[in-house]
Amino acid sequence: MIIKPTSPDGLIIYNGYTLDRRGDFLMLTMSGGHLEFRFDLGTGPAIIRSPQAVTLGQWHIVKISRTGRDGILEVDDQPRAEGLSQGAYTQLTLLQDLFIGGHQNFDETSKYANISTSFSGCIQKVVINEKPLKLFDAAINGVNVGNCDHPCQGKPCMNNGVCVPEHDDYTCYCPLGFQGNNCHQGK
Repeated sequence: MIIKPTSPDGLIIYNGYTLDRRGDFLMLTMSGGHLEFRFDLGTGPAIIRSPQAVTLGQWHIVKISRTGRDGILEVDDQPRAEGLSQGAYTQLTLLQDLFIGGHQNFDETSKYANISTSFSGCIQKVVINEKPLKLFDAAINGVNVGNCDHPCQGKPCMNNGVCVPEHDDYTCYCPLGFQGNNCHQGK
């Protein structure tokens, strides 16, 4: 993920097994300015916290991964944080929808999630299993979701070029026959 948080607390990603606060779940949150990766395989959660708080209002690259009981959290160039879930189970079962930026009802999240606030800031990119999520195209619904200030909002890529955000900057992918930083030159 690429995120720019503006608040020290809030749910970034959540997926769970049931709506009754029990069972497997996986989540990424801001907690006291740190990033936390939590997951439960059914016998108790792993709680993995970034070694250092992140700077609010700046872009951060965050990677989470899980293999069996082992979880890893990587934030920018901080030392990676690792942890183990409790118990002996190794499989994660997630049957609910994936929530990004918050949850429709925090009373339906795991009792171990320990969060009741939505993320505040910008989410620029989410990649799951090497596949980028099309955040608006794949969304079932959303509340209080809007664009963050970014040069791509002004549509700088000419001649049907595609603007791709890169933190506070962008790159234009030009259609055949055009080139230049903003696809403004014919070939």
